[in-house]
Amino acid sequence: MNTEIKKFFTLYEGIKECDYGDFMRRANSYIVRMYDSDLLCQSKKTNLLLEKMKYVIQYRPNWDIEKTKREVTLILKLIADENPD
Repeated sequence: MNTEIKKFFTLYEGIKECDYGDFMRRANSYIVRMYDSDLLCQSKKTNLLLEKMKYVIQYRPNWDIEKTKREVTLILKLIADENPD
């Protein structure tokens, strides 16, 4: 698994916020770190998956943190498969 993906996964799994807004802000800050990494140069599919993660967290919130975390973790696994490093 790519180093940036590992970092994101570790940080993301460590989010313990109870309020969805706080969770969303923290998760988005971690996504921004991935955008700033070289990961975006990998493939169009990776870029689309990162956008989907942001969409799930920020633009289509279901207000259920645990459900969102599970959905984003599945997307992250697809990104990891795309970038095995």
